[in-house]
Amino acid sequence: MENLATPASPLLWIADLVLGGLGIRGGIVRDAQEFLEHGLEVNSSRVQNDVDDRVRESRKKLEAEIKGALREASAIADRALSRARTVQAAGAPGVKIALDQLDVVDLEIRAVIKT
Repeated sequence: MENLATPASPLLWIADLVLGGLGIRGGIVRDAQEFLEHGLEVNSSRVQNDVDDRVRESRKKLEAEIKGALREASAIADRALSRARTVQAAGAPGVKIALDQLDVVDLEIRAVIKT
């Protein structure tokens, strides 16, 4: 980018001034087109790199959020299993109550997943 913004040497500037005054503008036009093409290429590359960086950051953030949600779901499942074992040890009526509670939790989880 610094090379792009560096002014031309004084000799080139004088040569362009003289040639432009004489009506010979082919070199000046060519140089201007090359300057614009190079500027467009540099800016396009910068934009592409910025987009790539943002996508990479977003991906890392999303992965962290997913891992956190999976850890939380795993902890909830572990607690539910522990409660189910406790209720199972209490007998059939306790199992029925626990299954009803799990059905409610299942509905809540499905509602969260849909949103």
